[in-house]
Amino acid sequence: MKSGTKYFLGSNTNEGFYSLFDELYDPEDNWKVYVIKGGPGCGKSTLMGKVAGEIEGRGFDVERVMCASDPKSHDAIICRERKIAMVDGTAPHIIEPQYYGAVEEIVNMGEALDTKVLRAAAGDIRSLCTANSQCYKKAANYMKAAASLMRNSKRLQDEYIDYEKLYNYVIRFAKKNLSGGEGDGRVAYRFLTAVTNEGEVTFADGFASDYDRIISIDDPIGSVSGQLLDCLLSVAIDCGMNAVAGVSPYDTEELLQLFFPDKKVGIVRGTSFPATSTIHASRFIVGDGLKAHKNRITFNKRAASELIAAAVASLTDAKAIHDEIESIYASAIDYDAVNSKADAILDKILANI
Repeated sequence: MKSGTKYFLGSNTNEGFYSLFDELYDPEDNWKVYVIKGGPGCGKSTLMGKVAGEIEGRGFDVERVMCASDPKSHDAIICRERKIAMVDGTAPHIIEPQYYGAVEEIVNMGEALDTKVLRAAAGDIRSLCTANSQCYKKAANYMKAAASLMRNSKRLQDEYIDYEKLYNYVIRFAKKNLSGGEGDGRVAYRFLTAVTNEGEVTFADGFASDYDRIISIDDPIGSVSGQLLDCLLSVAIDCGMNAVAGVSPYDTEELLQLFFPDKKVGIVRGTSFPATSTIHASRFIVGDGLKAHKNRITFNKRAASELIAAAVASLTDAKAIHDEIESIYASAIDYDAVNSKADAILDKILANI
């Protein structure tokens, strides 16, 4: 992936916060991973952004893993060419070393905190953290209810799918686009789309620039695209083709996107990515029986949209509460100590570049 590519490894979903952080690096390989610990506002994201810029300045590509609770903030950065990663190891994506010192190293930004100040504010911190947690629980419940409505519409669409025609399309696509695979059928799972306090966010432009062709599936309901992407991924793995699979934040059992880096081709549901061509889901629907369910499908879509909007509102509330928590921690931070720690870690990382 090109430098500056952004995506998520965690998202707010119908199952609550869903983590893909085991995709960050391979602990059995020769990686060097810096796991940052510390309270809110300790400079974790700022440090990662600074390190990313310095690595890019030396001519290496850096992937930026962004935070679904605040898409402007870093959760991790990855330089695959040098097998270096830096990650926020605090909740909800707690990262603990598997091979301490040999692979992972803890960076404790909390050493710059005055705990006396924090203990004095303990009551406020606890109440704010509880309120923050409740906001995320509400968001998850709204997402779960929305997923249930979406699944109901998909079940209705399922009854009218011409599966033979769909599978034949997948085979033709694979023969045309995935032949001669030289990979090992490895799949990298990502959230290329996440539900955030800013609504649905897809970092399409930077990611899509790696691909010559992107095919969009026009499928407002989602069952056709779900079946097609699942089937295509299975065929790709059998062909030894490596893939990047975008998990749906609305239903973590489904995919929204599927990319094949070696062939520079991708296939996605919807219009978030710049498409070079479009597949219409209607071509795989038999007859017009689905029209009898139009009112139900319309209701499900409208209600699900309202529930997702309510989830986003809850995430917005959570972000506001988090900002209050950060302001308390900011009053307890020795910023000179933070900057000194950041400079020392940066020097250590750059020594390996």
